[in-house]
Amino acid sequence: METSELEIAERIARNLPGDKLDMASVEDKKIGMIYIATKVDLDGCPHGLWACNGTARTIHFKKDTNLGTVRQVLVNDAAAFTEEMQAKGVFSNA
Repeated sequence: METSELEIAERIARNLPGDKLDMASVEDKKIGMIYIATKVDLDGCPHGLWACNGTARTIHFKKDTNLGTVRQVLVNDAAAFTEEMQAKGVFSNA
């Protein structure tokens, strides 16, 4: 039985610094579903994670960065990374 991308993202996100985990998903027409997770550590620095197409990446942000900005950066980074991998033939375009 395979583990879903959502479960993988949640397991990785549990290890991000901070207490409250916030998860969401965004459907991108070109690359599919992107799962994002955010936490803010005790110093006020947001940590984010995106998971898409079997790949996940974490990003650390400056202190007091707006969570809306964090979410948008995560989605943009996931889309750019996936499109670059598709262009190189690493990911399929399907």
